[in-house]
Amino acid sequence: MLRLLFCAVFCFFIINSVKALETILFTGNTQSYLEPCGCVQGMLGGITRRNKAFADEKDYILVDSGNFTDIKHDLDRTRNDYYARSFAALGYSVVGLSDKDLTRPNSELQILDAKELFVLTNVVSSDGKKTFNISKTSSGLEFISLISPSSNVNKDWKVLDPEQSIADFQAGDRNLVLFSSLSQKELVPVISKLKQRLILVVANQSTGDFRKVEGVPVIFP
Repeated sequence: MLRLLFCAVFCFFIINSVKALETILFTGNTQSYLEPCGCVQGMLGGITRRNKAFADEKDYILVDSGNFTDIKHDLDRTRNDYYARSFAALGYSVVGLSDKDLTRPNSELQILDAKELFVLTNVVSSDGKKTFNISKTSSGLEFISLISPSSNVNKDWKVLDPEQSIADFQAGDRNLVLFSSLSQKELVPVISKLKQRLILVVANQSTGDFRKVEGVPVIFP
C-alpha cells in the first residue's frame, strides 16, 4: 500500500512493505523561509508551523530533500544559516543537498550546524575529495542525493556522472530514497538501474506533482 498526502508544510509518504511500516515526512525547496510566504502560490517554506503540522504523527522519519538556500544579499546568508539550525532542533534525520545549495562555496556549507546531516552522492570538491555523506541511513531507509551535471554550481564543486555514482548502490538488499535534481531524461536511467532497491524519489523541481517513473513513485515537493 502506498498513500500520499499533501499539506501546507510537509509531505507525508507512508511505506508499507514486508519489512516495516514507516512514515516519511519531508520538506523541500524551502529557500530558508522562516515564515510561510503568502506572496507566491504554494506558501513556500516556513518553520513556525512545523511542530504543529506533525504533532500527531508517530514512528516517522523527518528529512529535507534540499534547496533550502536562496542567497541574493548578505541578509539572506544570515537567514539561511539560522534556518539550517532548525534541522537539528526539529529532529531531522537527513538533509539532502541540491543544486541551489551548491551555489554556496564549500567553506560556507562546512560551518553550518546541520552539516552532519547532509547527503551528497555524486558531487566532490574541486580537488576531487568527498566532503559530506555519500548516503545516510535512518530506520532502515538509505537516502542518497543526486545533482544534475548541468546544474550551475559554485566553482568549489565538481558534479560527477549520476549513473556512475550509483554503482555501489546497485548491489545488496537496500531500501533507497533518492533526493533528485535530475531532469526527467537523466532520472529515468538512474531509476532503471536502482528500481528493485528504490522505493521513492523526491524530485526538487517544485511542481507539486506526483507520478510513477519506471514503476517507482516520484514526488515533486
